[in-house]
Amino acid sequence: MTDGRNVIEIRGLWTEFPGATRNFVVHQDLDLDVQRGEVLSLVGGSGTGKTVLLRQILGLESPSRGRISVLGQAPASLGERGAASRVGMLFQHGARCSRPSACWTTSPSRCASSRRCRPS
Repeated sequence: MTDGRNVIEIRGLWTEFPGATRNFVVHQDLDLDVQRGEVLSLVGGSGTGKTVLLRQILGLESPSRGRISVLGQAPASLGERGAASRVGMLFQHGARCSRPSACWTTSPSRCASSRRCRPS
């Protein structure tokens, strides 16, 4: 049950990546509120900006423009690792195994191609 208080507020968010001839826009004028107690799922095709948005909410990346607030503060200001120290995130493919290796847990993208690093 939500209590009407926003824990995440996003206003006018733009995310752009440089391209050869023009910038590639992933998010354009995105507004989003997530209230305390609310569960949110981001669903979309590959390359649509789901992970980029989560990394921005966690303070691990910065948007091109716009504002993100987590618990009333900029994500990067919420401690040593930004909002990542206070917000939970389930990573893609996280449920594939019950005991992932340390390498897989800390850097799945780097370890995905290595059979010896994959979770057992």
